[in-house]
Amino acid sequence: MVCNTTCQSADRFWAVLYPNTYRINAKRYITICFLITAFYSGVASIARFFGVRHIDGKCDVNEDSLTNQVASFVDSGFRYVIPMTVIVSINILVFRELHRMGLFKFETRRKRTPSSDTVVSMMNQEDQAAQSVIKSQRKIFLNVTLLTVEMTAIEVVTIILSVLDAYDMLDFGVDSTCRMCFIFVTALLSGCNPFVEISTMTILRNSFRTQWLKYLSKFRQIHLIRNVLDHTKPTVER
Repeated sequence: MVCNTTCQSADRFWAVLYPNTYRINAKRYITICFLITAFYSGVASIARFFGVRHIDGKCDVNEDSLTNQVASFVDSGFRYVIPMTVIVSINILVFRELHRMGLFKFETRRKRTPSSDTVVSMMNQEDQAAQSVIKSQRKIFLNVTLLTVEMTAIEVVTIILSVLDAYDMLDFGVDSTCRMCFIFVTALLSGCNPFVEISTMTILRNSFRTQWLKYLSKFRQIHLIRNVLDHTKPTVER
């Protein structure tokens, strides 16, 4: 989820600040995002190794409170602080560029004084194109905002559970049931994140609906063919 949100912001950064080379280097950008995601996930998981220790080939919980606290701080930094810093910095640069281009506005119409039908037509086309870009940018901004709010909420819950564990009010250790349930819920939310993006982007929503209807139609055809074959089998056997 963290890498997904960060890569979305990075993709938007490349598309807005480097529009001339974005399409040419699109595959390269995607490859870089995949590599960074794999590398960052591996590095971020290193801190969790300090929460356990290996004794005679067996994995046991590390009882050193100082080591566990340091590991928690490092894990929190990789999980929230670093990604949020990158996301905020990238989006600030994107908003500055969009504002400079006149595409990040809250006004929906501009008053003009047309002098001919040709000028009116050209002005309408320009307004429609500008409005389309503005709407797309707003939806992307909404998508990123929702994902960052989700990241913040998860981090706040993590901090609360860690504090309760530090005061022995709750077991949030590496081998605890509470942590297992928390990781399960977090993974479930991460799996639902694509639906947030689909719901905020009209093009993605329409594409998802089209693909869903397409596969549903194929499934119905297969089911119909199976029913026909099942009904014809007794006749053939007779």
